[in-house]
Amino acid sequence: MILSNLLANFKTLEKNGFYSMAKIELWMQQTRPVYLELSHELPGNYWQGNSYEGAFLDFYKVLERILGYHQKEGYLQNELEFIEGFDKNSGVIIEWLKKNEKLALDEFGSFWCEWLDENFETISLSFLHFKEFNVCLQGKEFKNTIQFLSTFDKLYWESELVKNKIK
Repeated sequence: MILSNLLANFKTLEKNGFYSMAKIELWMQQTRPVYLELSHELPGNYWQGNSYEGAFLDFYKVLERILGYHQKEGYLQNELEFIEGFDKNSGVIIEWLKKNEKLALDEFGSFWCEWLDENFETISLSFLHFKEFNVCLQGKEFKNTIQFLSTFDKLYWESELVKNKIK
């Protein structure tokens, strides 16, 4: 019953088809004790058997992932400002690409592929066990993430760094 209420409360956060990261973060802070209690009670393969509790844990973990991405907005803005004005083949850009390679390709790979629409306007979260939830976020909440990934992608695949790896 408590989980149903928590999820019903989450649905009230939607406005004009979108959720905001600020409201999601607040909801997560309020529901974290329940999440931690369930995590303790259902360790390991918590979703086995399609339990409602396991589905809630899955839902919460997806929200944790998107929140983690959102929390890097400031860092990504700083990284974008750092490379402004440098020629794409400068040593500074190559070092910047090396520094951010793991972040862009590994950590943010799923953001780019799984959630972001082709127009970079909407992030759509998917949930394994809660198909009825359609959680959409406006791309502008991830402005720096989208710009960083787009810039990194363009520079990386055209750079000497990649050309040398391919040889």
